[in-house]
Amino acid sequence: MAWKVSAQITGINTKELLLAALAKAKTLGDVERPEVISVSGVENVNAEVEGLERMNLITLTVAQIEVIFSNSIIEALFRSAKHNHLFQQRLESVDSVNTHSAFYFSEHNEFIPHNAFDGATPHEVYTGKWNASCVAEILELGELRIEARRVHNTTIHCAICPSSIHESRQS
Repeated sequence: MAWKVSAQITGINTKELLLAALAKAKTLGDVERPEVISVSGVENVNAEVEGLERMNLITLTVAQIEVIFSNSIIEALFRSAKHNHLFQQRLESVDSVNTHSAFYFSEHNEFIPHNAFDGATPHEVYTGKWNASCVAEILELGELRIEARRVHNTTIHCAICPSSIHESRQS
């Protein structure tokens, strides 16, 4: 829903990030009170964030303290962002990290299909724009492309392959 690059780790930054995520969710039609699962760092467990919970804007749950599971799913996203994109860039300032992060998260959320979502983007899943007919269409297109490649590859004649190979492919 939202992300933020900060030079400091503070509760105010986390509060601003959560408010941005709530605003984005609202623009997408989601008005439910979300459960925020966080680690127990001082940037997440503090008076600023707890104030959002007191205002009934969020429900704060601390991973591995209030629930037995961790926040490994979001950690995997950040690991992917770092290793697949950010570490390959020249990051000379907070602004450059911000610019490259904006690119990565836009691509990840809105353009790159995810296998875990049967080919949908996170945005398509969240907004309900992905359904069974979308999956069926992708599977059908995949089958058509496989057949097109098979036909193309069996009609290629090259100087290296003996003509007997081409004749056996035709039969």
